[in-house]
Amino acid sequence: MEQSPPSGYSLEMQYEMPSFVVTLTIFPEGYHVENGTPYIKVGKATG
Repeated sequence: MEQSPPSGYSLEMQYEMPSFVVTLTIFPEGYHVENGTPYIKVGKATG
């Protein structure tokens, strides 16, 4: 997860886990449940 994210994505903490998200500049609608929250594509959870 420490590698550089692909173009158009950013690495952010969401829901207490590191996540690759589609930036709001590319997908301004964001996550459908929470306006203004970037759309998560990949998250890493540990258990």
